[in-house]
Amino acid sequence: MPRIPTIRLAVAVTAVALGVSLAGCTSSAGSSSTPSASASSVSAACVSSGSASDSVKVSGAFDTAPTVSFAAPLKVSTTQRTVVIDGKGAKAKPGSLVDVSFTLYNGTDGKTVTSTGYGAGRASAITVDASQVISGLVKTLNCAQAGTRVVGVLPASEAFGSAGSSSLGIAPNQVIVIVADVVSLVPTKASGQKQPAVDGLPTVKLASDGKPTLVVPKGYAPPATTTIATLIKGKGAVVGATDTVVIQYQGTNLKTGKIFDQTWGRSPYSGAVNGFVPGFTKAIVGQTVGSQVLVLIAPADGYGPQGGNSGAGIGKDDTIAFVVDVLSTETPAAG
Repeated sequence: MPRIPTIRLAVAVTAVALGVSLAGCTSSAGSSSTPSASASSVSAACVSSGSASDSVKVSGAFDTAPTVSFAAPLKVSTTQRTVVIDGKGAKAKPGSLVDVSFTLYNGTDGKTVTSTGYGAGRASAITVDASQVISGLVKTLNCAQAGTRVVGVLPASEAFGSAGSSSLGIAPNQVIVIVADVVSLVPTKASGQKQPAVDGLPTVKLASDGKPTLVVPKGYAPPATTTIATLIKGKGAVVGATDTVVIQYQGTNLKTGKIFDQTWGRSPYSGAVNGFVPGFTKAIVGQTVGSQVLVLIAPADGYGPQGGNSGAGIGKDDTIAFVVDVLSTETPAAG
């Protein structure tokens, strides 16, 4: 089953601005074809600088396009990491979700490969986890504090390996250079003010890590129309209709009582808010970052028009419930 088979209408992945390339994974089932190390083999220790990463000269203000030069070609056997601007915010660690703006360079000829762009709406949400993105990027971001600009020089074995990346124009066995600005660390659960329970709706119990358990009364009859309740009210930015959001979610089929999909135990999801089934989009647009929302999606706003979703065990007449934590939102940059 695809990683998020039920609420999105189009594929979205970590590091949205660069597509699947940094994830090193092309399987819709989530199996990794990356040549980089596995998550368990990437140490939590901070990676040291080296002669290659120290040789990369970077100037410019944080979260603006950097000016970068180095004497190509660069050669490394393991990732080297040099901090250019020392941030003072929260520190990334394995499993952290970070908003990052970065530029990728060819380590052989020094040319720019691609960039997220910089400033509002340009950062990509990346999980510091080598099962999600290339291990050299994980090593570059690990230990970086919010506000940090860091250079990573990655060997092919910790980047795109012997396959390279045709979509990015990276040749096989290519050393790459990343200049990354850690804009912020994204919370992994809702963090606002708890709201009063709404009569007639299922309740939600939360574990210490924020993972929800939906409690549905025996014989519960769901409402005929999509119903939304804010369980926790955050104090962050308001989600716009075309924003890119980072969320945690858990989906339950109210007919069977079974969870059919969730991010808990994997990593938060990043994607366009208008890329979901209508009921899910209705639940998120207008919410504030830090909020937790319960939405009961009637078939007409879910999978009824599609005849259900057999892969997720959802019939055409089934009402589905989602508990959603809104972790961050970004308005698309102009131009």
